[in-house]
Amino acid sequence: MTTPPVPGIGAPAVIIRTYRSMTRHTFIVSNSDRFAARVFAALCIGITLLLVAAGCQNGGTLKVGGLREPTVDDELRQGDRLYAEQDENGARAVYERIVLKQPTHAGVNARLGRMAFQHGNYDEAVSRFREAMKAEPGNFHFALCLAQTLSRIATTAMDRPKAMEAAARAYRHAQSLDRTNFTATIQLAMCYREQGDFDKALETLREAARLYPNAAPIHVQLGEIYHSQNEFTKALEEYNLALKNDPKNLAAHNGCGVVNTALASKGGAKGSLARERAVAHFRRSLALNTNQPQIRGMLDQLEPYQWKAVTVAEEAPE
Repeated sequence: MTTPPVPGIGAPAVIIRTYRSMTRHTFIVSNSDRFAARVFAALCIGITLLLVAAGCQNGGTLKVGGLREPTVDDELRQGDRLYAEQDENGARAVYERIVLKQPTHAGVNARLGRMAFQHGNYDEAVSRFREAMKAEPGNFHFALCLAQTLSRIATTAMDRPKAMEAAARAYRHAQSLDRTNFTATIQLAMCYREQGDFDKALETLREAARLYPNAAPIHVQLGEIYHSQNEFTKALEEYNLALKNDPKNLAAHNGCGVVNTALASKGGAKGSLARERAVAHFRRSLALNTNQPQIRGMLDQLEPYQWKAVTVAEEAPE
C-alpha cells in the first residue's frame, strides 16, 4: 500500500525505506515487539518534525503546503498599498491586525496616529504617537506629529494654557532631536504666541533666523509678530527678507500688502506710496493664487477700478 504524501512535509527517504522494510519483513507477535515498533514509529515522527521545523523556516516564515505565512513586513506593504489606493478602512484593518501581533511597532502606530489625526480623533492620535515614540524615542517625525496633535488639542481645551504648555514641551523635545529642521522651531514660536508670550516667540525665531538666515518661513513669522505689535517698519523688513529668499512667498506678499494698507491710511505722500506698494503686493499675490477672496476684497478697496481690469505689475513691489 502506498502512503499518500502529506502536503508540505516530506520525511527523509532513508527513514521511510527503513520503516517500510522492517514492517514488511517482520511479523510482530509479542508485546515487546509491538512496543518496539511504536517506539520506532514515534522516533521517526519526531525526527521528521524536527527536520521540517529546521528546514522549512525561511526568514521567520513557515512554509505549509507550499504557501508562506505573511510576515509583518508583507502586511505592512499591503496596508500601505490599500492606503495609497484610498481604501482607508482596509488599510486600518491591516494596521490594527499588525499591532495586535506587535503592539509596540513604531511605524504602524505612527500610521494609525496620522489617520486618527486626519479624522480629528486627536486623543487616539496622541496615544498612537506616544506608542511610536516609546519604540523609537529619537525619531524626530514622530515627536513632531505628537507636538502638532497636542497643539491642535490645545486650541479647544478647557484649560488652554496648560494644554498649550504641553504642546510647547513636545515641540521643544522635537526641536532637540533635529536642530537642522526649523519646522518645530517655527511651531514652537507659534505656541508661545498663542500663550501671549511674544518675547519668547521673538527670541525663538531670532535664534532660528541667525542659524537659518535664508529660511523665508522664519522671516514671515517674525513679520507677523512685529505686525501684531504695530511695529510696521520691522514687520516690512522681515517680510522683504522672506521675499528676497523666496520671491513667490504668498504669506510675505500678503503681509507686505496688509502692513502697507495700514500705513496708507495715514495719508500724505508716504501714505500714497504705501498704497501703491500694497496694490503691487496684492496683485502679485493674486497672480500666484487667484483663490483668495479676502485679498481680492482688500485690493478692490484700494483701487479705483475693478480687479478684472488690472494687469499684474512685473516690477519689484518695493
